[in-house]
Amino acid sequence: MKTNVLPSDKSSSKTREYLDRVNHAPYFTIIASAMGIFCLFTLILVAGVF
Repeated sequence: MKTNVLPSDKSSSKTREYLDRVNHAPYFTIIASAMGIFCLFTLILVAGVF
């Protein structure tokens, strides 16, 4: 049975460097999803009028 082992200092510094480079908040995805939902809602409303 494998137990969870804390990473050594070497691997944890690499982990910190990676996390510092990565964008933590996916703003583009959030905005694109909101715009897509808004456009879909608008399309449904406009199609419903005709």
